[in-house]
Amino acid sequence: MTDTKYEYDGVIVFGAGDWWVHNRGHYDMQFSKKFSATIPVLYVNSTGMRMPSLFSGDGTFKRITRKFKSLFKGCVKFDSNFFVATPFAVPGKFGYLLTAWIVPLMIKKWSRSIGIRNPLFWVATPMAYQWFNIFQHSPVVYQRTDFYEHFPEVDFHKIKSFDKGMKTKANIILYCSHYILNEAKGTDYEYKCHFIDHGVDFKLFKKAGDASDKIEILTNLSKVSSPIAGFIGALEADVVNSQLITQAAKDNPEITFILVGKSTFNEDVFKLDNIILVGQVDYLEVPKYMAFCDLLLMPWNDNEWIKACNPIKLKEYLAIGKPIVTTYFPELDYYDGLVNIASDKHDFSTLVKNIVNKPVDLNEIKRMRARVESHTWVNKLSHVEQELSLLGFKKLEL
Repeated sequence: MTDTKYEYDGVIVFGAGDWWVHNRGHYDMQFSKKFSATIPVLYVNSTGMRMPSLFSGDGTFKRITRKFKSLFKGCVKFDSNFFVATPFAVPGKFGYLLTAWIVPLMIKKWSRSIGIRNPLFWVATPMAYQWFNIFQHSPVVYQRTDFYEHFPEVDFHKIKSFDKGMKTKANIILYCSHYILNEAKGTDYEYKCHFIDHGVDFKLFKKAGDASDKIEILTNLSKVSSPIAGFIGALEADVVNSQLITQAAKDNPEITFILVGKSTFNEDVFKLDNIILVGQVDYLEVPKYMAFCDLLLMPWNDNEWIKACNPIKLKEYLAIGKPIVTTYFPELDYYDGLVNIASDKHDFSTLVKNIVNKPVDLNEIKRMRARVESHTWVNKLSHVEQELSLLGFKKLEL
């Protein structure tokens, strides 16, 4: 049995997203909520890492507006043991200097106010390396789940240097993509690395899928005609290929396409009559919208960001039990035979047409669900806590 080196009485999470803006199914958000069942959690919203142009036409102005709204909320108690805060932070060369001084003061003040004295730090963004002094002698989990240095409009070399610094500071480095995990082979930090991929609220999504033929008609979709193909997730131009959706909609006017999620696209992109933009819905409503569809879509761009992805929605789609049409990304190699992979926009459109009206295959649904049934978020957290315990870092039993 490993001796206890450190007992943490709370978790401070440097999030990759904004709790008030993004879907709360994300990796860091799910672990945060599960931790909060037993100890206090302070979720620090992402400070951002891009320096975009206001006139880039990719939703930049919307993102800036949302961030300011989040900032003025301050530190808020969202739920028992769960607190959310947005620090004042400015990206860019001079912003880094200002942020490096201000943010640690804010974090210390907030964490002490909610009773965290000996924190475990969970870092989901390399930007947190700016504040490495705040980690001091606390254990650090670094979540390396995306290639942030390849994200558009970021300073590649700056983000890469922050990532390198976090790998040095971290006690444990978590990966959920085998494609990204390959970077650790032969490095001096390989011994810290663990593959713990996304979980899924299996019972929640399975229940919705089982009730799909009896599901209450969603008021905003009461007049939608079948068959229905749907994408449920953030509609961001950097990751979602809008041409795949619009081409499929043009080729298949008899199919209704519903898009559920916050969009950064210009309003005129999805103007076809058989495309319905629903907007963002609460996480607990997400399974209903997935189950409402006859076919579920993952229309990704072909870039380095997507190659490194392992979207949570893949497991959610599988738990729902509806057929899936997607573009290729390497993590699909571990889901052979469970999804339908398109090679281009015309193949995507053809697959949608051929699969959306296929009869329900109960054996196929069982296979899809069997692949993800054991991948609950509770099991994933148990795995993380076990790895921390092996290093002597244990949760203080309150």
